[in-house]
Amino acid sequence: MELAETNLTSFQQSVDISEEKFKSGAMSEGDLLKIKLQMLQFQMDVSNARVARVQALATLRQLLGYESVPENYSVDGQLEYKAVTASEDELKALALRQRPDLRAAQLGVTALRASWSWQSEWQA
Repeated sequence: MELAETNLTSFQQSVDISEEKFKSGAMSEGDLLKIKLQMLQFQMDVSNARVARVQALATLRQLLGYESVPENYSVDGQLEYKAVTASEDELKALALRQRPDLRAAQLGVTALRASWSWQSEWQA
């Protein structure tokens, strides 16, 4: 998005120069219209980048869980490739440990067992 906005700002200067050339007679109206059309393409690039960002943030929030991420959040940092050093089995085990539904079920079983042992001791 930043690149698209930078390109738009930079090209706006070219459009301003072209308009001055047109006013002074050094450029035809057809050439000026072509440049303005290119300006519209840069504006569309910025608009598309903004929409793509909103969609990516919404998708990420959905994947992370709506409850775990605030509605208006942003992502900070650089995207870079990092090789995965864990094995497939380690990754599966990590995924299972971090699943909120599985953790909730395990906590429910633990609570039930504690309740059951407490009732068994109370009744004895």
